[in-house]
Amino acid sequence: PGFLYFAAFALGLAPGIPVPGAGTLNLTNDYLLGLSITPGSPYFFGLAGTLDGEGKGAYFMSVPLVPSLAGFQVYTSFVTYNPATLSFATIADTLGFVLVP
Repeated sequence: PGFLYFAAFALGLAPGIPVPGAGTLNLTNDYLLGLSITPGSPYFFGLAGTLDGEGKGAYFMSVPLVPSLAGFQVYTSFVTYNPATLSFATIADTLGFVLVP
């Protein structure tokens, strides 16, 4: 509770992104990751915030109705940051899913 979280989406897992003091975020530094962390992106919401009293946060992706996106494998994960110690605390397990029409 009270930690900050930062989330992202990507099209792949490896080689991942080093997170000082916490390990490796299993997302590739690709176009989707860049789009997901761009402020004001019309497709991604809540990717940064503060965990609530139960240690929960929420974020999501809005997928445009473009048939050619069907079948793409997408991955997401997030890191938490402890503002009291000025350090990253944890890296969440990576979740993969396939876009469907």
